[in-house]
Amino acid sequence: MRAALAAILAALACALAAEAFDESVPVRPGGVDGRPFWNGHSARFLFAPAFEFKAVEGAVKYRFTVVDDVLQVRTFEAERPTAPLSPVWKDLPVGYVRVIVEGVDAKGRAVGESGSRRFWRDAPYKPGGYKGKPWPYMECARRYYPVLFAHTNTQHFLSMGTPDGITDLFNIYPSKMNSALIRGMIRYSKLDPARRDDAMKVAKAAGDYMISISQPADAPLAFFPPTYWKMEGQKTNFASVRYAGQNMLIYPARMGSAYLDLYAACGERRFLDAAIGIAKTYRRHQLPEGTWYLKMWERDGSPFIGGNGNRPVRLIPIQVCEFMERLADATGDGQWREVAAKAFAYIENGPLKTWDWAAQFEDTPPSAGYRNHSSCEAMGIAHYLLTRRSNDKAMMELARDLVRWVEDQFVFWSKPCRADGKCAIVGTDKEFGPWKPNETGYLDFDEWPEGVPGVTEKYRWTMMENALTASMARLYLLLHRIDGDSLALAKAKTLCDSIVRIQEMGGDGEIASEWRKPNITGSRCPHIWMNCSVATVTILEEIAAELE
Repeated sequence: MRAALAAILAALACALAAEAFDESVPVRPGGVDGRPFWNGHSARFLFAPAFEFKAVEGAVKYRFTVVDDVLQVRTFEAERPTAPLSPVWKDLPVGYVRVIVEGVDAKGRAVGESGSRRFWRDAPYKPGGYKGKPWPYMECARRYYPVLFAHTNTQHFLSMGTPDGITDLFNIYPSKMNSALIRGMIRYSKLDPARRDDAMKVAKAAGDYMISISQPADAPLAFFPPTYWKMEGQKTNFASVRYAGQNMLIYPARMGSAYLDLYAACGERRFLDAAIGIAKTYRRHQLPEGTWYLKMWERDGSPFIGGNGNRPVRLIPIQVCEFMERLADATGDGQWREVAAKAFAYIENGPLKTWDWAAQFEDTPPSAGYRNHSSCEAMGIAHYLLTRRSNDKAMMELARDLVRWVEDQFVFWSKPCRADGKCAIVGTDKEFGPWKPNETGYLDFDEWPEGVPGVTEKYRWTMMENALTASMARLYLLLHRIDGDSLALAKAKTLCDSIVRIQEMGGDGEIASEWRKPNITGSRCPHIWMNCSVATVTILEEIAAELE
């Protein structure tokens, strides 16, 4: 009886939260308090947008004409052309929307067009409208880790102390993959006592291997592990060939954090020393504004120049902040916290003001001008704020803005289709074309896993992914802890349930990285990013006790 009553109360709380949830409130609208307009290349919105439409000479007000996908017309007037579409937003059905804004004179006559946009009005979250998980979140982890342990690459480390350099494609990204393997094997060693020794052997072998291939102590990027590594028989268009000799400064921090995990697990000093060596090189190359170049040449420590107007791109250094904070905790040395504080000051004065969350990935060319937003850094900063700045009201408001922005731009609560089944045409720029079968970065809708909400990575890669879905679930749970937000709790559960359902569809314990049907139920390699799977189950373990 108590359990049933608790379930009823939880459902009522969720319903009340959903009723209070207002989609018509725009996410960090441009033109307010000097904020920039970040959405010039956005193709879809869950929350009412406001656009950077120009003022019209002679206009005393502006008429907004909003035409939905079934050609129903709605109008309203506002004092400025940059007003949000809030007055009509809740009435718009899911589907395409065309908005045209005209300047109007004192007599009500149109005196010129201010601007127009076409976009997809996305479907909101539906409390109680999603299928639950087939088994517990911890069971998801228990099913996954033996799969990771059985990977060819893992077994190669176990028997040879080195990675599989031929068949495992993603070994071209050694820092990214081996930092994840270390974390995964440490977790596996704790979950399965029978495998503890072997799992820790793999973790330490991966750590020792990465130390062995890192830059020497007298190099410009001393102790930095490589971002790219050439494998036998690689094609020339592989990132490890195109970007050979470059180091992306996200990944030394990620590897350093893995060394700290190893040191905490086994107590062997060489791993702590490796992390300290990485931190010293970061400190030496920290720019006056607090960040680092996104990419540097290993040969001489000079910045890589390319993309973004052929100038060096700056790193959004949230992962470095996390690493430095952890290192300060592990060593008691306050200098690392100073490095982190300086880096976070750059974030405050940079992307948290410009709201330009340009994608920063080892296989993605840099872009500028809000053309290729990514969910990743925004989620990382939100997590940092929610866990480390929860007593700062201003930082908490920024965290909530970040979470709402990611939901607005990257969370799919349902397959983007109208009520009649017509699907979205989603792209990456002002004028976008249809989603086509076999077009890189886009889904054929026949391949969409029906009824499984998830989170996408960036504008130019529109597949839902496991680790991003888990990361967003964790943010919702943090908001629930801080604010008591029942709707955020429901969203966290829905996304975690999606992950377990994807695992169920695969049938072998693996969790597909990219949520399209051939990757979920068909051939695994090369569509399984092990780093994503490890991050996913790590987060599920972290939040299982609270959600189940």
